[in-house]
Amino acid sequence: MVSAKILRGIISEEYRKILKEKSLQYVVYLALKSEPDTTIGGFIEDQIRAIPGVTVTDTKKDVRTDYFGNKTHYLKVKFLSAEALTRTYLKYLKNRLLTLKDKEGDRIIAVKVTVAPKVDREYESTKEK
Repeated sequence: MVSAKILRGIISEEYRKILKEKSLQYVVYLALKSEPDTTIGGFIEDQIRAIPGVTVTDTKKDVRTDYFGNKTHYLKVKFLSAEALTRTYLKYLKNRLLTLKDKEGDRIIAVKVTVAPKVDREYESTKEK
């Protein structure tokens, strides 16, 4: 049986390896469902860009409305993360997006990943130069 002290040492060593791992830029496509009067452009976009790790956001003009009047907005978000922490960061990002509100207090109801995170090859090629 492994003692707790040895186990903590192994875990902390693995954690140090993750921290030393280089950060990559990922691209993820999201669908944000919001209340009927929510405006994503401007104020909420600025709040998204202020989330630690997010480098770029791009909002598609295609906004769909459901039966209840709720809007679905489509976003492309680029973020920096170590490869081992990408899934954890994505959960963090989704939780942060659910807390955002526009100036009138209208909020985001749901966040769905429409295209899984992929390494941004453009970023990698410019970084190597």
